[in-house]
Amino acid sequence: MLDLELVDRVLHERDRYLVVLLEAAIGAPDALLDLLQHTMGIATSCRRQHDFDGYGTGSVGPVGHHVHVARDFAEAGDAVALSESEDVRVAPAKVAQDERQELLFVQFYFHLLGHFRPILLRSAPLRVSRPGAGASCAVRPGIVRPKANVCLRELCCTGRVYRKQLRRAMSCAVRVATERRSMSIKQDVVESVLSGRPDLTPFLSNFAKSFDVTWGREIRLHGTDVVAFFLHPKRHVAEMFGFEREILLIFHPYSTLQARILHIATQILSEAPAEGRVEPLLFVLVSRTPGLEKAVRGLLADNSALRLIIPFEYAETQALTTDLLFRFQKYLFTRDLFDFAQPIKSDVYYFGRQSFTLSILDSIKRGDNVGIFGLRKAGKTSLLFKIKRLIEAEGAATLAYFDLEDQNLYQMRWWELLEHIAKQLLRNQIKETFTERNASQLFSDVLARCYRASPKRKVIVALDEIEHISPGDRLRMRAHWDSDFIELWKTLRAIQNQQRHVSFLICGVNGTVIETPTYQGHDNPVFSMAQKRYVPMFSADEIGNMIRTLGRFMGLQFEEKCFGYLKAMYGGHPLLTRQACSLVNRSIGETARRPYVVTEEYLKKTEAARHLQLNTYARYTLGVLADWYPEEFQMLQHLANGDIEAFREFEAAVPEYTEHLRNYELVVGQPPSLAMSFLTNFLKPRPAPPVPSETVVQITEQVAWDNRLLELSQLRITFEPSLRRFIKMNLMTYHGVDKWIVPVLSAVPEERRSKLQGVDKDEILQKHLFMPDLLNTLVKNWSSFSHLEKNVGNARLTKAQVEILVGYVNANRQDAHPKELSEQELATLRVVYGSLMAVLKAYEL
Repeated sequence: MLDLELVDRVLHERDRYLVVLLEAAIGAPDALLDLLQHTMGIATSCRRQHDFDGYGTGSVGPVGHHVHVARDFAEAGDAVALSESEDVRVAPAKVAQDERQELLFVQFYFHLLGHFRPILLRSAPLRVSRPGAGASCAVRPGIVRPKANVCLRELCCTGRVYRKQLRRAMSCAVRVATERRSMSIKQDVVESVLSGRPDLTPFLSNFAKSFDVTWGREIRLHGTDVVAFFLHPKRHVAEMFGFEREILLIFHPYSTLQARILHIATQILSEAPAEGRVEPLLFVLVSRTPGLEKAVRGLLADNSALRLIIPFEYAETQALTTDLLFRFQKYLFTRDLFDFAQPIKSDVYYFGRQSFTLSILDSIKRGDNVGIFGLRKAGKTSLLFKIKRLIEAEGAATLAYFDLEDQNLYQMRWWELLEHIAKQLLRNQIKETFTERNASQLFSDVLARCYRASPKRKVIVALDEIEHISPGDRLRMRAHWDSDFIELWKTLRAIQNQQRHVSFLICGVNGTVIETPTYQGHDNPVFSMAQKRYVPMFSADEIGNMIRTLGRFMGLQFEEKCFGYLKAMYGGHPLLTRQACSLVNRSIGETARRPYVVTEEYLKKTEAARHLQLNTYARYTLGVLADWYPEEFQMLQHLANGDIEAFREFEAAVPEYTEHLRNYELVVGQPPSLAMSFLTNFLKPRPAPPVPSETVVQITEQVAWDNRLLELSQLRITFEPSLRRFIKMNLMTYHGVDKWIVPVLSAVPEERRSKLQGVDKDEILQKHLFMPDLLNTLVKNWSSFSHLEKNVGNARLTKAQVEILVGYVNANRQDAHPKELSEQELATLRVVYGSLMAVLKAYEL
């Protein structure tokens, strides 16, 4: 096992530029390469011809061979170069007295910290001879630029200064080599699998250098024959990648990879002996499929929530040595598991709220109606999917889920929505057409048929985003729901009184829908019909479990203090917490050595830049309060400004407002305060600068306001045409020159779509589509734009990010509909437009 703390001390000294001489015994080549790979944090490759191609490292060879620096360490710049004739003498460190083997490896590390910065690193050939043979070895270190007046000869360290540390580091390398030589394939695996499948022995032996093979079986699942193994990571591998359990390896002997491999892995991992023993977030796939890595990317393209797959083609595993771990590094350390905003549809990434989930499950098993409420992106939909998985796995009920944010649903009349629900319950085995007159009877008949088919299974209808069909100008998406809401729930309540095997799950932002006794003089049928439950925020322990689990597969180790900081700063909101950690991961970058220890001090140091980018998510999370429940949003602003008296005036007038805010866990304690420190600056209006007179104030504010609107207008004028061109270009690629307009029209509401018949395609795109239409086009046809998720750096966007960013642009068009635009809001819009334009520019012709 590597002594990571020691390696950090040796290779990260802050007071000088180290040229470190390492040596190892003949029996430890692989161990030394592991040490080099870990300390540099860079994937390298080793060939049998002793060429060692590393980013900023030299080749490694036996005595008499040359050492070369293969690549540049950094871009060349203003530099000071050693003269060609100037040799820097370096004496090899002595071999320990008890070591009687030849010196095999000499490796120079160039690690520039403290007084120097790297410019370019190229070394002349280094000839090495045995110690005591009378020959010297020389190296020209290349080009460096001192930050201060430092003698260039001080750049060399022969190893004497750090002799003790280096010797200990090499003992770590020897210990790794010992682990490698004691590769273990349990006898049970040999007898049950390898005795009949000798073709698997070579590649499994290579894995056994870094893992103990503890279990193996030939299995047939979903019509496919595979061989499954459990790999127990050796100590140095476990520490390098944060593995705490065994790893599943599946050998897939076919030349074509199909989606069923995902179902096979899921079934193996969810059953004995894997359940609770094997890491559920990833598995290793060895396959005879040519181009396996590309095939795996295609397999996961439509569902980024699936577990990680580390692919190896069967042919390459026959001769793998150190490259095996580099493949793990490539797939684990380069993927951002925090950057995920979609509802969780599997247990792989579901964290926290176990007791709350079970309490909801118990309620619906009893036949109770439940209303689940909480902030946007607080995990309500993920909770519904979790309950669906649990209750259907038990066979206790059938849960039919409906997302009322879908415009196809909220455009329906109440009887049409009932027909849609009925068709899903009976899997489209309905011939009758529902009307306003017969809908109640037909839906009752459908529920009776469900009961006759499965008397012991309850029927649960889950309606998510209930606000979209709730009465009120600020809530419902179509005016007919002001009356249809009453008719729908009168019908459902009457049916439930007759058929007790049906119950309802209502999900939304605010409990007002079941707290309001009347709507427009009519009794509210949902009033007190359901239990009111608010989704709790994550505790510090739940945050720690989520961040530790996801972070360790990305090479990030968060100190314990970080979780208290994240709880205090983001209040346990899962999306804000994950996105904050995603920004931390990006700030560390891909070139940093991993595992990387994230400290509370680092989080505080990078806080300001991170929060500027998080403002978009804050707006998305709290925007629903500002739009739908402005009084409650105003109460939050009073607290952000320290005006507790104004908050209490609202509280005294309408106690329900405070109840909602406390149930959201946005407000805590007495006297009341914000639970998320991050929101304080977001909610605070920017104070106006002091001015000498009221007239000057008015003029100054007007000019500043005009300038802000002008800048916003310029941003929008640049962005919208670019977005329209991007949409057309991508849809033409997938649908052809003549058919690209079809998916665009499908995203336009029907009443407008009919008026566009016969209009030129380009005219429709340029003159008849609004920003919501463009956003709907992107979302509804995401398969044509999903390649954005495969980009790297600033050119990468996920579907959720597109929805949030473009939605934010649409919601902030103050230049088109003049209204207040603060400097803080404009700063956020600059970031949003900049993020989108960075992607679009990459596709401009």
